Amino acid sequence: MNIYLIHGLSAPRWVMHPLARMLKKHGHSTKLIGYQSRKLTVSKAADAVWETLAPKLDVDQPAVIITHSMGGLVMQQLLDRYQPQGIHCMIMIAPPNHGVELVTRFSKSFLTRWLLYVVGALPAHDLTKKAKPIVPNVCQKYTCHLINGITNKTFSGKLIPGDNDGIVSIQSTMIPNLASVTTLPYEHLVLILRKKTAATILECIQST
Repeated sequence: MNIYLIHGLSAPRWVMHPLARMLKKHGHSTKLIGYQSRKLTVSKAADAVWETLAPKLDVDQPAVIITHSMGGLVMQQLLDRYQPQGIHCMIMIAPPNHGVELVTRFSKSFLTRWLLYVVGALPAHDLTKKAKPIVPNVCQKYTCHLINGITNKTFSGKLIPGDNDGIVSIQSTMIPNLASVTTLPYEHLVLILRKKTAATILECIQST
């Protein structure tokens, strides 16, 4: 299976390399796709990723898309806009589908807004908590799996209501029509570094 991995906000594409290496050991072809997450809006990032991804897609060799964090928003926007064929499934890891509660809390003061600017959450993105998903839900047209996380080991997680991975709440990741939802006991970034996450991805691919 051809697997394409899309990183999240303020992360280089190589952050997905450990996960790609684990999947490659199981005979899959893996490719990391990067984009300027700090500078481009989700909409423009979708266009940038499409330019890289489009020439690689082949309906005779279905592709699996794996995203982390904001990469899930970028790919949902891409799939809604371009509606490519040849997608076996998409597996989203901790996507902030309804925004990030920490951004909502931190955007209330000058100091914390400055911190958000430093990490790249401002001004290109509006990731404040929302009742409706930030991008169109494509899970009726494409098979979408969700992997999210729960941890009690981060200070930031204590600022987020409900179960969360230290950055994104379980509630924020949820959208209708998901093919499966798996919750793992890991922090937001650690999710893409664990063998259990790779094993869950393989299960999702096999079940689709």
